[in-house]
Amino acid sequence: MTRSSRPSDRRTCLVLALAAVLSALAPPSAAAQHARSPGGEGGTASHALTAADYQRAEGLLSQNLATRLYRADVTPNWGGDDRFWYRTRVPGGFEFIDVNPSRGTRAPAFDHAAVAAALSRATGGSHEARRLPFTSFEWAEGRSAIDVVVQGTGWRCDVRGDNCSIRDRERAAPSGVASPDGRLVAFRRDHNLWVHDRDSGEERALTSDGVERHGYATDSQGWRQSDQPILLWSPDSRMIATFRLDEREVGEMHLLRTAEPRPELHSWPYALPSDSIVPMVERVVVHLDGGTGARVVTLDTPADHQRSSSCCGMARGQVWADVEWSEDAGTLAFVSVSRDYRTATLRVADPQGGAVRTVLSESHPVFFESHAGERGLPNWRLLA
Repeated sequence: MTRSSRPSDRRTCLVLALAAVLSALAPPSAAAQHARSPGGEGGTASHALTAADYQRAEGLLSQNLATRLYRADVTPNWGGDDRFWYRTRVPGGFEFIDVNPSRGTRAPAFDHAAVAAALSRATGGSHEARRLPFTSFEWAEGRSAIDVVVQGTGWRCDVRGDNCSIRDRERAAPSGVASPDGRLVAFRRDHNLWVHDRDSGEERALTSDGVERHGYATDSQGWRQSDQPILLWSPDSRMIATFRLDEREVGEMHLLRTAEPRPELHSWPYALPSDSIVPMVERVVVHLDGGTGARVVTLDTPADHQRSSSCCGMARGQVWADVEWSEDAGTLAFVSVSRDYRTATLRVADPQGGAVRTVLSESHPVFFESHAGERGLPNWRLLA
């Protein structure tokens, strides 16, 4: 290869290179655009977006893409023996998976096809293995059966799906949280906390001073609200960690719901970013002292903001986020989060007397979230 030494040759190469770059950056000519138009004169250019393009893009929005992702989320529902189950999306619907961490095993929690067939026979309906008519269950009879609620009626099905029998007394607490020993179900009624005895069918109130906008275990904030109580049973099934939510002076949010013949007004307390009065959580431990008695211990700690370290709200399925009992039920640990999500404080409480000590407090100059996924479980755990 020879290199030209003449300045004129180098200038000519530079001019040609610059012309090529400018030509590439310049918009296409009218003739070129016309040539690419499918309809010729007056046709639509190929780069114009069509309705089909928008439909494809809409399919990639999070709420639509989620239905195409399988086995992507695990929200554990722990039992009293260090095992948990979770419900996950699979092709055609959902499956319930039982996990034994100590053995490193995972398997279907029950025979889905057989349970679907047994429920179909018992209810007179038509149910499919991956479209079962319930989203949660409770273990029964030493994990040989499951208790479910279908359209307000309680059923017990053995895990092999041989039989499903009705349990009328389950109707009293369709939105409750079962104790680790499976004997009691805690639920909310008239702003107070109650328990339902599965063996006898009896119910009793654990608190009596709950009132509207100052009730126990309330899940009333945010855009998703439910009758499900927010609480955490102690491992020995003798205590319940929960709270009293004070939203008495909080401003209201109003929505119109579509209805016939007129829209319905739905109002509930909901604080805005500029509000000085916001919902506050007053933490308590309820002691089930046997028989018909109950004792409420208020923890000696400032009221907390209604949120968790993994963003909005306090509940993750049936799990109260940022709260954990020690294995012997001797202490209760919880994380308090500031209103701006910049400070997280770990505290440990004595459930008997209510004394609370601060273990660790950390702050960050920007928004903090302890879980990488959306509204996931916080990624801390009490070790001792």
